[in-house]
Amino acid sequence: MRYVLARLDEYQRDEACRIYITRSLQLAPQSKWLAQDYVDIFKPADTRTAEDIIAETMMHGGLRFEG
Repeated sequence: MRYVLARLDEYQRDEACRIYITRSLQLAPQSKWLAQDYVDIFKPADTRTAEDIIAETMMHGGLRFEG
């Protein structure tokens, strides 16, 4: 089953690449471009809040507030 999922993921990435390139080539003669880079499409978005990031950094870095 993992093989099938891996092949499906590979197919979807290849298809997204083809669509991205095709769309970019369609926009090029109009001096336009896509706003989002291809690599950014597959990066997972960081949905943590600032407080979550600070808390995680302090926890993993052994930092603490003293008052």
